[in-house]
Amino acid sequence: MSGVPVFVISLSRATKRRASIAAHLSNLGIDAEFADAVDGELLSPDERRAIQAAGTDFHPGVVGCYLSHMAVYRRIVAKGLPVALVLEDDARLNPRFARLLRSAPHKLDFDYCFLDCDNRNPDGAVYYNHADGIEVLPGYTAYATHGGPATLHAYLITAKAAATRLEHEFPITQPVDVYSTLPYRPLFRAIVSPRAAGVGEESMRSFTSVRDHYGQLQLRWLRRMPGFYELRSALSGELRALRDQVPELVRQGRLPAGGDWRPLPAGRRIFI
Repeated sequence: MSGVPVFVISLSRATKRRASIAAHLSNLGIDAEFADAVDGELLSPDERRAIQAAGTDFHPGVVGCYLSHMAVYRRIVAKGLPVALVLEDDARLNPRFARLLRSAPHKLDFDYCFLDCDNRNPDGAVYYNHADGIEVLPGYTAYATHGGPATLHAYLITAKAAATRLEHEFPITQPVDVYSTLPYRPLFRAIVSPRAAGVGEESMRSFTSVRDHYGQLQLRWLRRMPGFYELRSALSGELRALRDQVPELVRQGRLPAGGDWRPLPAGRRIFI
């Protein structure tokens, strides 16, 4: 494999978002295969209920997002790709990392490797093991995390991981970026610093929920600044409080003993 194949998930009706990421990738010299996202709004309530677990009723966009990622996994498996980069159309790559995609990753010791992600999941804060890192590409170390962080806007996935996830595709028990009900435990890794990706301003509006933060102009400008999230967390005392919880989490068995566990920093910096 001469490089890392790139797939972009994008709704056909989201023409501005698709044009924006297409221009972004073109400027970086990256050829990507676009995958039309499943539009959950076009599925009838009966169609959505038929593929969801009993007692669940997810937003149509959540169902569409789930099906869209599964469709890309089928492409990865069908093409026999050892690893692929999956992007949602609000993702933006760090230009330095993008140049490295022309070569194959050094190691594939992961199921999911997040180029950028949130620092939490529905169970709380996500921690990474600083003692368990692999250099995925030169200058970018991916650390094992104790759970899967939320968001799937920019991540590497191996063929084995894609195939295993497809074996447990239905019924839908959780959104695609929640893994707690899977009957197996994926190996998660995350690139902590420097971040390999961020998001565009399009991320302020969601097609999978009712989120709309685009009007927060000040936050948009701050999110463009390198180190904004780290500074905010440090000033708020959040990182210190999360670090202080590590011994108790290990005692409770929520974090494995023997690791150098550190709270995953917040992400989703805006790249322009």
